[in-house]
Amino acid sequence: MLRVSPIVSVLISIWLETLIYGINIAAYVFSLYILLKRPSVNLVVLILSTALFVSATGHMAINLCRLVQGYIQPPTKAAMLVFLYDLTVKTNVAKQYFLVMVNLFSDILLTWRVYMVWERNWKVTTIPATLCAATFTSGIVTAIYESIVQPGQTIFLKRISHWASAQFSLSLAMNLTTTLLIASRIWYVTREVREFSPEKTRAYKWVVVVLVESASVAAFAQIVQLAFYESKFPGIFFISDGVVQVVTMAPLIIIVLVGVRGTNKGGVLGTSYHTSETAMSDMRFDSHIAVELQGQSRSTHGDLSAEGGSTVHINKGYAV
Repeated sequence: MLRVSPIVSVLISIWLETLIYGINIAAYVFSLYILLKRPSVNLVVLILSTALFVSATGHMAINLCRLVQGYIQPPTKAAMLVFLYDLTVKTNVAKQYFLVMVNLFSDILLTWRVYMVWERNWKVTTIPATLCAATFTSGIVTAIYESIVQPGQTIFLKRISHWASAQFSLSLAMNLTTTLLIASRIWYVTREVREFSPEKTRAYKWVVVVLVESASVAAFAQIVQLAFYESKFPGIFFISDGVVQVVTMAPLIIIVLVGVRGTNKGGVLGTSYHTSETAMSDMRFDSHIAVELQGQSRSTHGDLSAEGGSTVHINKGYAV
């Protein structure tokens, strides 16, 4: 197996996380601007986005603290290595808990999007909710086990690896499942618009593309992380901290990209599935199309909305 100095691995990991965290700062500031400029602020998305960014900031701060503790304070190189190898150091354990919090708030935000896009259908929402709870549980257990290991033991210890592998796998499954649920719902709800007015569907397709591409970045990072960990490849130490920031970046980038698109179209931003009984407006893309369905004539008002993800508004004479 390739042997890598822990000094080099920690430095590369912190450098990578710092680079991505800089992007997250800009993404969060822009997302705040987009969310707060709305006529009515969606507090759920605002609070979850803020909690997500704060957790990522906490993880970054812990790493900077470890940089001082591991490279400046130790009097000798031997003392430095002892610090870096020790999993029970408080700052190392704190990093794991911040990782759990980042995953938790990101997963709750994804679950909320699914809930709203699927017209508050709790049955569908139980799928991501269960994955969210399972990811959180496995992450907490991993953190507990890391805090009680013996000197010299690593993150590949059997009792740790079982839960850590579960955490990485469930987080990946959560990302893929929620993206599929949201994108498929948008595609399904806009089927009539595609049929009767194909030229109106470009904005719908754009939102789906934003969702898939944003999720694919996080999914790719999670797949690499899982593969490295399962193979006990030292590269896991290079990317593990950076993945935390990538998971944070994906939902923030969605808010920014779709929000900017909505501003360019003169609309407002939001996350909801809108019918005659559910009035939650955000970014709108309007198209009025008269259609005939099941012998009833009605006006279909297509609204595309997105906020940190995307949803779709279809105003109809009755809920579908």
